[in-house]
Amino acid sequence: VAGGPTPLTVVREVYEGLIHADSSWCEDIADLEDVIESLCELGLLSRREELDTHDSSSSSGSVIPVLDAAHGRIREVTVSELETEELREIHLELANALEALGGKPEALAEHLEQAGEYARAAEYTERAAKQAVETLAFARAVELYRRTLNLLDMLEIDDQLHTIARDSRRQRLRVALAEQLINFGRSSEAGRLLRELADEVGQDQKLAFRRQAAEQLLHAGHVSEGMELAGQV
Repeated sequence: VAGGPTPLTVVREVYEGLIHADSSWCEDIADLEDVIESLCELGLLSRREELDTHDSSSSSGSVIPVLDAAHGRIREVTVSELETEELREIHLELANALEALGGKPEALAEHLEQAGEYARAAEYTERAAKQAVETLAFARAVELYRRTLNLLDMLEIDDQLHTIARDSRRQRLRVALAEQLINFGRSSEAGRLLRELADEVGQDQKLAFRRQAAEQLLHAGHVSEGMELAGQV
């Protein structure tokens, strides 16, 4: 379910979290370490030492024990045997374990999304987008900002106050997305998004967005659209 090599500490945390929530998870498991050892001996699991890539706060390059399915097909078959609710619970516990260990935002977001925790997933996806911007990975930032917006659309909002807050956040994220589209060289997409934003914001921001939209559309070769907007500035 983790989708790749997983620190042994995370596996233990997930196991403890699952049995704490429902003891039936471990009714056929005498000892986790014995099970891991048996699966390794059968060639179903591999256990090795790797650099710790899960801790976003660590730069020391520490080596930790990790577990992984011995073959991708083994992982596929195992996951296919799990019920939807079981998968959701495992993804949630994986996210909680990674969060406690300072895991990378993108990995956390993936598990939270699969667990149906869309609000938390959106938070970590946005963090991952900001990290991508800091490392000049503009294409990845564009993808992550779009994913954040999709996650916000999946939230069920029951009251007007939270709806207003979500709409405000969506606008802020769309502005960030437009900035990264510009950085990524997608002038046409950026220009059209900025034009949309210009129609939604207050008068103090409207002219600035229209000016930027006109610049990007002209840069992309959309002369008529760009000149039309430029004439409104």
